[in-house]
Amino acid sequence: MRKAGLLMTILMMALIWGCTQQKSSSDIETTFLTDFEQQFEKLEPAYALEQWKRITGDKSAEPYQYTRAYNAFLSDVAMFEKARLARQTMPDGVELRLLDIVYRTLLANQIDHQPEIAALSDSLSRLFLRRGDRTRLQGTFLYASKRSNRERAYAEYDRIGGELTDGVARLIRLRNLAASRLGYKSYYSMQMSAQGIDPLFLDSLCFDLEMATRGIYTNILNDIKTELGVDTLNVWDLWVGAPSLPFAIDSLLRGDNQETLLRATLRDIGFDLANMPIYFFFDYFPEARRAVELHVIHYPDDIRILADLTDGFASLEHLMRAGGSAIYAASIDQEEYLLRRSPADCWTEAMAGFYSLLVREDAWLEQYLGLTDRQIAEWRGYFDREAVISMRMLLLRTMFERELYRDVYRAPEQVYAQLMEQIMLLPADQYRHVWAAGADHFFRPLYAHNYLLGELIAAQMYHHIRQDSEKIAANKAVRHYLVQNFYRFGRRHDWPHILEWATGEKLNPQYWLERVSAAELP
Repeated sequence: MRKAGLLMTILMMALIWGCTQQKSSSDIETTFLTDFEQQFEKLEPAYALEQWKRITGDKSAEPYQYTRAYNAFLSDVAMFEKARLARQTMPDGVELRLLDIVYRTLLANQIDHQPEIAALSDSLSRLFLRRGDRTRLQGTFLYASKRSNRERAYAEYDRIGGELTDGVARLIRLRNLAASRLGYKSYYSMQMSAQGIDPLFLDSLCFDLEMATRGIYTNILNDIKTELGVDTLNVWDLWVGAPSLPFAIDSLLRGDNQETLLRATLRDIGFDLANMPIYFFFDYFPEARRAVELHVIHYPDDIRILADLTDGFASLEHLMRAGGSAIYAASIDQEEYLLRRSPADCWTEAMAGFYSLLVREDAWLEQYLGLTDRQIAEWRGYFDREAVISMRMLLLRTMFERELYRDVYRAPEQVYAQLMEQIMLLPADQYRHVWAAGADHFFRPLYAHNYLLGELIAAQMYHHIRQDSEKIAANKAVRHYLVQNFYRFGRRHDWPHILEWATGEKLNPQYWLERVSAAELP
């Protein structure tokens, strides 16, 4: 009896000790989270402001002072290991969600801030940015009316890629080697893990979209051949507008009136930019990567947009996308700093993509540009055609990025040529280095799938809003719907959870397909 009592006492003491240890462990994890968040909220805005000053030519701060500190913070191996271990013991709840965010953030930065990789990436990006004519070249090979000019610009763009090819290939090998040291098969599998994306899901989605759009895309190619009077197409022929269109929409969209259109469009759906912490800077900045850029200095109260606007719809669309992203960033309503951002890059692209759909809406074209029904119908056909071509190109880029990192033994130009034939149904041409001329290789590696997913998510958002309203344009109820169902959550939940909660179903590509009159998914 005495032994039984002694045994019970020992068991109770062990239980109490275990609970105390668990509480102590939880306290340590909470302290780690608090320290990380406080340091992150200090460094990230300082880094963002330093980048802003560099791009806009402000010399008031020491160059790269906070950039170095921020990169060192995110690439800290000991902190990454703490986050990894803490995730294994933290019980479900908000703190586990925060730990998961910390872990993914640190995981995504364990490789690209390593000295050799960072130095090579920086060298390549500088070489790329020095070619200030790259935007002009891209615009020419996409849209120039004369075919020979389009090919000449494409050839020059290929030459830029040739200057970068060896460096980009070496960068890919270094990233894969670093990922293997962290226990991943490749940099691709590591990034998919950091982004919370199942590679098998993405592969299946790409296959289904390729099959569903093949028929309508083939018809589009035949139409373009007829319009151009040629038997064989090349990639520089795809985006040329049908010459039968009797007017040019670009003439209605001067660069100097696009800000007015932006503000009016957003005000009429309930967002008054004059009362939001969103600031515009209209000028040309040589250090900017794109003509229109969003810079979030601090969530959600200091958001800035750089814009070098030109005449035409493409410029307006870029401005609308940046404005939409800015509104989203300013509308996140979360107390924890770590939650005051998008749950994923594909969600960020979707929030921007929604505004692309808005300015392509028939009601918007009529109300803000004054187009007639006949003009709208003609442009609707062109917009839908452009959407299908762009989706096929996104499929190519997504599959190509995957193969770049999965199969390092195949020459990238061979993979690119094969996918050009398989996805774009175009002959492999003599220009084999265009693949290396994209900024995403060093600025945002493995990013193309985010554009693809963003298109699908935006189409699903748009469809469900239209269930309760005939149009989006000039509908003030849209603001409430977006804020309550999509914006306010920030990073509190993963994007599939928010999408299903807001629309009542998981990601459904059929809504995008319906917009372009494509076939159903297989």
